Amino acid sequence: MRPLPTRSAVLALGALLLLPQVLAAQTTHVVTTAGFSFVPSELTIREGDTVRWTNLQPGSHNVAEVDCPPTGASPWNGGFFSGFGGDVDTFELVFPAPGEACYVCQPHQTFGMSGRITIEPVWTDLGGGSPGVAGVPALTADGPLTAGSTLSIGLADAAPSAPMVFWLAFAPVPFAALGGVVHAFPYNLQVLRTSSPAGTFAQSVPWPAGVPVGTELTLQFLVGDASVPAGIVLSNAVFATTP
Repeated sequence: MRPLPTRSAVLALGALLLLPQVLAAQTTHVVTTAGFSFVPSELTIREGDTVRWTNLQPGSHNVAEVDCPPTGASPWNGGFFSGFGGDVDTFELVFPAPGEACYVCQPHQTFGMSGRITIEPVWTDLGGGSPGVAGVPALTADGPLTAGSTLSIGLADAAPSAPMVFWLAFAPVPFAALGGVVHAFPYNLQVLRTSSPAGTFAQSVPWPAGVPVGTELTLQFLVGDASVPAGIVLSNAVFATTP
């Protein structure tokens, strides 16, 4: 069964959406060395996470980014670089965007000393928006969803100075309506907002503690828009799972 947040966690999130603040946090993954190997050599993280390499000096190791896949002869590609072998014992780096990163220990890459990092996106765009006076309102969300980390929500291409309803749902049942797809219903949290005169909205809030690991979140806006017969259009929806 999918885990659901406690009532207190939902109320805390609602309060935070009404009272914006900005905090920061991230998950740190540790890679160490053993002989001529990085441990682990294959690592999957989420965007915004940090990787920290340790125990580099005893074996005169370094960390140098190369093109994927890494080989015994891959040259440094000008990306991240910890210094020459043994210069530092610890090196860390934040990976802010989804993708893939490969690296080697230059002094020992002929021994196969290499690693690969897969950076997965936190948020997935579900689509489902419907067009209004400025196009389809475009919802974006960013943040790792760890306790105390920052959740940033943005909306563009809405009608100017329009009334809006923000929905957050944990177990929605999508259905077609209003020229798009309502993804975030039935909702667990509803917040009223108004777009700016430019048809935008932005808010950053700290993510509360108490939301269980594996909680699925769907976010979506309903936007007032006099240019359509129903008077309401939908933004796209975005989806994420708490780590």
